[in-house]
Amino acid sequence: MLVIQTYLAGMGELADLTALAGLRLGSPLELRCAPARGSRARRIYVHATDGRVLGFLPPDDAASLPILLDQGASATASITAMVPAFMRPRLQIEVRVTGQRRRRPHLAA
Repeated sequence: MLVIQTYLAGMGELADLTALAGLRLGSPLELRCAPARGSRARRIYVHATDGRVLGFLPPDDAASLPILLDQGASATASITAMVPAFMRPRLQIEVRVTGQRRRRPHLAA
């Protein structure tokens, strides 16, 4: 299992205050991988369980997730801290990635 301690980026652009009002410590979150766009890294969006987008994972923390998910792993996320800030809280989250990666077949010598 891979555990990533990270934060939610893009809340100012994407989340509305009503989406944030129902969040609590431990609230489960949904991760959705955006489609690939050319050579750019795929963004991982974070949604509340009602489907409203809250933000996205920072690029450095999200870099390996699309590959793992494409290989059959699954990922869950939850809120680990809510830090008061001007206009909207900052959310610390934990992402847990589980599942077997497909192994490449060994070539016979």
